Amino acid sequence: DSDGSVGRVDFYAGTTLIGSATSAPYSVTWSNVAAGNYSLTAKAVDNGGASRTSTAVNITVTMPVNVPPSTGITTPAAGTHFAAGSAVTVTAAASDSDGSIASVMLYADGVVFASLSGASPPYTATLTGLATGVHALTAKVTDNGGASTTSAAGNITVGAAGGNGTVTLQDVGGGYGGP
Repeated sequence: DSDGSVGRVDFYAGTTLIGSATSAPYSVTWSNVAAGNYSLTAKAVDNGGASRTSTAVNITVTMPVNVPPSTGITTPAAGTHFAAGSAVTVTAAASDSDGSIASVMLYADGVVFASLSGASPPYTATLTGLATGVHALTAKVTDNGGASTTSAAGNITVGAAGGNGTVTLQDVGGGYGGP
């Protein structure tokens, strides 16, 4: 100000005052701005009450992109074998770089066997009643913004229940001799 001093600077979005500053470098923080187009101005008021408004600067505020969460089955390891009738403990890892985890669903062969909404890590459930054969385990995680990701499948194998017994091999002078 050539004939005095700057008393304050008022900042506007359109006609709405978003804040005032009384010392250099005259700035304000505008928080929680909704997506949209805005015309911003600054109005300097001097110690005598005179004022002047800057030329408008037009800006566009966009909502950030919601990055999908990540997930994967951590146990059992792919390729693990289980005896028929075994209980299988399944654990999934889940993380979200720009939010929080809202739910984790655990699947065996595409069928949900555990829904872990509001749960905290580790995301674990027990799977029982698997038939003999190969089974695909997956996890689907959804974040607080509604984005979801399904893990790669990890296959496990359920085999016939093993029995207990003893096998004796004998070497009798020229080869195996047994029943």
